[in-house]
Amino acid sequence: MLTLPLPSLPSQVLVEAYQRGRLIAVLPFMQKLLECCKDSRVFRPTNPMIAGILGLLAELHSLKGLKINNVFSIELVFKAFCIVAEDVKPTDILRR
Repeated sequence: MLTLPLPSLPSQVLVEAYQRGRLIAVLPFMQKLLECCKDSRVFRPTNPMIAGILGLLAELHSLKGLKINNVFSIELVFKAFCIVAEDVKPTDILRR
């Protein structure tokens, strides 16, 4: 039986999808997952885990050459939280 190590955080899933060129499949999934958090008391943009994901999405949003489908998915996440991508400080995880 083959066991694969699973990423422990959603931000790690995004980084791995970026590295493998699979954002087109992962971003809509993350969008739906994060849209469910918009009404939560715990999972707000101030939550460290959600803030990290939003920072990573802001970094992805600022990349040149990102497919329009991916940009749209990212903008829908920010719209769900009633914030603008430019208001979130982008991380530098992908540039390392």
